[in-house]
Amino acid sequence: QLNKEETYFQIRKNGQIYYQYERQTGQKYMSIMHPQDWTSNIKNGVCPHRFLGAYRLEYDNSWTRQSTDFDDGLDDPLEELKQQKANDMKQNQKMLEFLIKS
Repeated sequence: QLNKEETYFQIRKNGQIYYQYERQTGQKYMSIMHPQDWTSNIKNGVCPHRFLGAYRLEYDNSWTRQSTDFDDGLDDPLEELKQQKANDMKQNQKMLEFLIKS
């Protein structure tokens, strides 16, 4: 999913850390700006979008989550995926039980 998100730069650099944000519209995007950079580069000193996490672009083009001082209160994106998989497995189990009984 991260590979499909909007970026404001043409070339992604392997080994670079990128920061994921979400606009009020729900649109997610990647930036090279660290959340702390917003405080010194923006007039009111506040990041205009919700910070979702930091990710390093690995040399195989996969992403690795990086911890930052801004992670407090962030949801773990893998936890949501795990929960979805668990729900799918429960649904599949119910379907199998139904088919066996039929």
